[in-house]
Amino acid sequence: MRRILKSAGLLALSLLLAGCSSYPEKAADGSDWNKEWTILGRVAGVETDPGHGLVLSENPVVLTGSDNFYATWAAGEARPFTNEEGKETDLYDAQVYMLVYGNDAKKGEAPEATMEEWMDRERQSYDVWGERTLEIGGQTYQILDYQVVTESNPYSRGTSAFTVYGDYTITVEAAGTEEYEEDTAQVLADFLSACHYNAELGR
Repeated sequence: MRRILKSAGLLALSLLLAGCSSYPEKAADGSDWNKEWTILGRVAGVETDPGHGLVLSENPVVLTGSDNFYATWAAGEARPFTNEEGKETDLYDAQVYMLVYGNDAKKGEAPEATMEEWMDRERQSYDVWGERTLEIGGQTYQILDYQVVTESNPYSRGTSAFTVYGDYTITVEAAGTEEYEEDTAQVLADFLSACHYNAELGR
């Protein structure tokens, strides 16, 4: 499920690279599908400039043989950081993570139930101080604002969005360090405005 592996204490996955050779024609919000977008499977596309200096830092990848897609964006200069496992990694002022999870009905998985499970895990992992609903581009997201409570996590705060699209459960998380001056809630909202979904899959 969602927290298969954490990088710097936040949502991250260890995935194997795979490709997606075909593109939808239309996004659900009426936009023409742009092949220059960052594509996560045939489910979602993210505009090349999602704002706030965010740059794609990890290309979309997919678990081999499954329907799960993941990518990260970063803002600021990378600097070396040693995580709690003793491994060196790059630390940025802020990062955005996006995970698209294809629920398997044969395993009894349901998109709404998966979303609730992810949200419950977030509440247990962080000090969640705000919950609300946000609608962008016709898509409704459940939003959690949080503070990080573990000292080992270099990111001090963040905002997460959760939604269901067709058979997929989707989460997007924006996290910032103590020094990061921008509002993660605004960073996330602007990022979601740059997200588009395949109209062929339906809501």
